[in-house]
Amino acid sequence: MRYFVDRLKAELTEQEFLQLARIAPIVPDNPYLEDLQEEFPVEHGIVEVWNRELFGVEIRHAYIITCQKVKGRAEAVAA
Repeated sequence: MRYFVDRLKAELTEQEFLQLARIAPIVPDNPYLEDLQEEFPVEHGIVEVWNRELFGVEIRHAYIITCQKVKGRAEAVAA
């Protein structure tokens, strides 16, 4: 988790960082994960997402940091 916080602080302004509501790791068996990986294939970077529904939840603003398949399984982290 420390890696993600440090990465966000490096990329965001202080105001943007303070607006974050939470960091939400996505479990590998989430049924929507493969769709997310196809749409946002990022590894150790930041993709900004605005006004989207992700995992059945309306998201106003999110950052996807890593969204790659790892060793044959799916994993992602969304903020």
